[in-house]
Formats: sequence, C-alpha cells, structure tokens
Amino acid sequence: MSRSHQHLFIVFLTLLFIAIFPPICSALGTDQTKQEQFYIYIDLWHNELLLFKKGKLEAKFKIAPGKNETPTPVGHFKVISKSKDWGTGFGTRWLGLDVPWGTYGIHGTNKPNLIGQNVSAGCVRMRNRDVEKLYELVPVGTPVHIDGPLNRLFDGTGLYPFGTGGITAARETFKQFCFSIFGRPAPICLTLPVIG
Repeated sequence: MSRSHQHLFIVFLTLLFIAIFPPICSALGTDQTKQEQFYIYIDLWHNELLLFKKGKLEAKFKIAPGKNETPTPVGHFKVISKSKDWGTGFGTRWLGLDVPWGTYGIHGTNKPNLIGQNVSAGCVRMRNRDVEKLYELVPVGTPVHIDGPLNRLFDGTGLYPFGTGGITAARETFKQFCFSIFGRPAPICLTLPVIG
C-alpha cells in the first residue's frame, strides 16, 4: 500500500470512528440525575454554545473557540469544576472540563470584542455576562458535547487529530478519546496504524 493510500485509509477510519461512536454512546444511557437536567452543546462550526434544560433550548451564546494551531477538543465531556477566580485573562467565571489530554474549560474573557472568532488556546471563551449566567445554571457533572472539525487531520506529513505532535501524539490522543467514551481501553482504540 502506498504512503498516500495509508494516509487516506487512516483518515477514513477516523471519520468512520467518529460517525459510529456517538450513537453507541447515547445508547449506553445515563441516569437522569439533577446534574443531567442540563446539557451543553458547543457548535464549533458556528461558534455557538447552546444550553439545554430537559431537552429544550434554554439559552444560546456566541463563543470564541481555539485557533487552528490550538483547536478546541471535540468530543463528549463533563463539567468537573467551577470557579469565580480561576486566574487573570479567564474572565469572571471558569467551568473546567474533563478532557483527558489537557486543561480545557469554558470561561469569560477580558477581550469581548474577539467573541465569534477562533482565537483561544483551545478553551471556549464567552462574554463575562454570558458565562456568569451559564455558571449559575449548570452544576458540576453537566454533560458537554463539543462538535466541530478535527483540525489538521492530514497535512502531508502525518495525522494530527487535535493539534500537532506527529503520529505518537495522534495515537495517544486517539486512545485517550476512546477511553473518555468507554471508560476503559477498547480494542478499536489500540489499532491506529503507524505511518511510515
């Protein structure tokens, strides 16, 4: 198999994986606890955050997600922490997410004029007044689904599912993404082939 065919095959497998797993995840089901009355859907295609309560749209906000070089992670996560004073540059509120390969969150900004643009280092920025409203509504444990492009899947030198770092980083990211879905290593997660 030629190198270009290997790359296309890997891209195909990745897209197939993404298409198959969301239905599997929703079929697993969840308890209807207080935390799960709310659900956050982040649309990176339109730079919007949608808050649902018991399946109905409660609020919609414009956001500023990650740049191409530092994209916002795509997948299913949960709010694991909340803070009113997380640090300078993060606005007035912080909602931390359980992304297994880094520190990511939904937070305010001291640059509200950049909302709507892809400018962050991977976090989801909101206007302070918007993140303050979100902060008061959602408890720790709220599910968060981030939908959007897998940036830089193929640039001619390798596979880069969520940023840069070569095939080793791609394989590790893929395994961690699978682990976040299944809660344990799954056979399909260990099959990302080596390029080269």
